[in-house]
Amino acid sequence: MTRSHIAFVLSFVLPGAGLCYAGHCGWALLNFAVAVVITVLAWYSTLTGAHDSVLYVWLALAAGSAGLAHAQTEDEPRKKE
Repeated sequence: MTRSHIAFVLSFVLPGAGLCYAGHCGWALLNFAVAVVITVLAWYSTLTGAHDSVLYVWLALAAGSAGLAHAQTEDEPRKKE
């Protein structure tokens, strides 16, 4: 697995984790905080009973975070060993 794939998987499991793995811990904390806030707002807006949509919101945010982490690590210059 390449570094960008590991960052992708980490951020898909926990939004922001792949960014922290890539060395962007400030962006990782911001990414995680935004994901939590949006998920809480989605949950709050569905208090009438449609709780399944909150899971889809979380999955969409995790996928977006994973894509961002993958792009951040792909753009970094590769070190020649």
